[in-house]
Amino acid sequence: MAEKMMPYALRMTLAVLANKPDDARSISAECVTAMTKELMGVVSRYDLMDFPFMVAALRLTATSLESLLDEHGKGIADNIIANTTCITIDASELKRQAKEE
Repeated sequence: MAEKMMPYALRMTLAVLANKPDDARSISAECVTAMTKELMGVVSRYDLMDFPFMVAALRLTATSLESLLDEHGKGIADNIIANTTCITIDASELKRQAKEE
């Protein structure tokens, strides 16, 4: 059984309190990467023809989840979005997986 990790938010808070901004940025990037990979795992189970529906579902879900955040949480999310320049998606891998199914 995999060991449960300390929440990313707590790890970032500890890095900030320890005055280690580079560590905090690294933790943020690690978190976004891990969550993106999880989401792409779900996305890859659908046919490429259904991607418009997947994009719509992800946007609707994100909007709904954002309404649960307080102002501090929204600020964190907005900051991450503003400071993320790209997320790489391996389209050839998605196509390969789609052909396997």
